[in-house]
Amino acid sequence: MYTDSQHIKKMIQEGNAELISHEISERFANYLNEMKWNITGTALELLRDNYEEVKLCCISDSDLIELTRQILDEKNSKIIFLFTKNEPSLMCDFDVGICNIDYVYWKAPGIRYMFPGSIIDNKLTTNFKQLMIYDGADTLIIRN
Repeated sequence: MYTDSQHIKKMIQEGNAELISHEISERFANYLNEMKWNITGTALELLRDNYEEVKLCCISDSDLIELTRQILDEKNSKIIFLFTKNEPSLMCDFDVGICNIDYVYWKAPGIRYMFPGSIIDNKLTTNFKQLMIYDGADTLIIRN
C-alpha cells in the first residue's frame, strides 16, 4: 500500500497528515469513474474552460496557496489525497498539503487525484466536484 511508505508515515508521525477511511477513497474513486474518460481510459476528458492549470515548478508556495484558495471554496481547510480506492486516503491541512503534492505522491507514480474538504462539527465534509489532478510531474489542474 502506498500509505505504508516511510515518507507518509513520517508525515503522520509529525502531525502533518492523517489517514482517513478507505470508504471515502472508494466514494471518490466511484465519483471519478462516473466522469468522462479519454478513449484509452488513462485520464479524464477535461473541458479546459472549467479548469485552471498551474505549473508547480513556476509558482511559490505562498502564491500556490493564494491561487488555489481563489479557485476553490475558501471554507476548505483540508486536502485529501487519493491513492487507490481500496486503501485509506491521506488528509492534510490544506496549506500544508497543497504545497507538498509531489512529496505526498512521491511513491505513487502517474496521474493522481485530490479533493478539498472541511471538518465541521467533528465531521469531514468533502467536495468531490472541486477535484484537483496532479500529472505526476509539475502540473496541477484545478476544477473551478
